[in-house]
Amino acid sequence: MALRAVAFDVIGTLFSLENQRPLLVALGLPGSALETWFASSLRDLFALGVVGRMVPMATVLEDNLCGMLVAAGLEPPPHRIEMAIAGMGWLSPQPGAATALQVLREAGLQCLALTNGSRATTEALLERAGLIASFDAVLSIDDVGLPKPRAEVYLAAARRLGVASAELALVAAHPWDIQGASTVGLTTAYVAGEGLFPSCFDQPTHRASGLVGIAHRLVGA
Repeated sequence: MALRAVAFDVIGTLFSLENQRPLLVALGLPGSALETWFASSLRDLFALGVVGRMVPMATVLEDNLCGMLVAAGLEPPPHRIEMAIAGMGWLSPQPGAATALQVLREAGLQCLALTNGSRATTEALLERAGLIASFDAVLSIDDVGLPKPRAEVYLAAARRLGVASAELALVAAHPWDIQGASTVGLTTAYVAGEGLFPSCFDQPTHRASGLVGIAHRLVGA
């Protein structure tokens, strides 16, 4: 089947987490805590998803951040912790995000933002970045009741856009997200970072080092 639509992961793919690093440093944590915080929060979100539970990503992020602070012997004022969590709504778009979306739209493809974050935070991010008009829909775990990489989320994305799974592609910078989408028959497009793609996962259909390169691969340019 020909490709008719593209779903984008949001946090880490369309938007960088780098704005969060100084907020963690302000709490007394090292800058390297950013990767640990996000990875441990995803781990717990996935564990909940395996047993069919859905907890808001913000809650999981706060729990893990508080745990890291306790482990480090730090007791920052509560408002600083709140600032760090609220900072997820002020992330900056990745280079080439607007151009990549324009390439896909000009090729006649529908676009959807597919996120483990909340609908409100995601829509606010897209609005602030001037990207909201490029999307036909936003689908959050708020809507599905389960987190990625549960198969139900990717199938819900296809239903939202009125396309078959084989007509939908997922763009993501996370191998686990690529695996989830591949499992239900989506085309997968991996925004490659440093290091190898894990051999234990289904390999992506396409890969490129940036969003613009991914967009051109998807439209066959």
